[in-house]
Amino acid sequence: MAVFAFFFTFIFAKGYERKGIIEGVRFGIYIALFTFFVTSFEQFIIYPIPYAVVWYWIIAGLVQSVLMGIIAALVYKPKTT
Repeated sequence: MAVFAFFFTFIFAKGYERKGIIEGVRFGIYIALFTFFVTSFEQFIIYPIPYAVVWYWIIAGLVQSVLMGIIAALVYKPKTT
C-alpha cells in the first residue's frame, strides 16, 4: 500500500489543475476504475467467488479512492515559483 500511496499522490501531483475537491473526486474515480474495477473482475474470472462480491469490492474501492483523492486535493499545495 505504501507503493500505491506513493504513485497515487505522484500521479495526482503531476496532473494537478487547481480545481479543488472536485479534482480529487474525479481523480479518485479514475483510479478506482483503473485499479479496482479491473482487478475485481480479474479475480472473478480466476476464482470461484460470487458475482455480488465483485461489485462490493468495486464500490468499496471507489469509496476508498474518492476519499483518498479528496484528501490529496485538500493536502497538496504545490510550491509557488
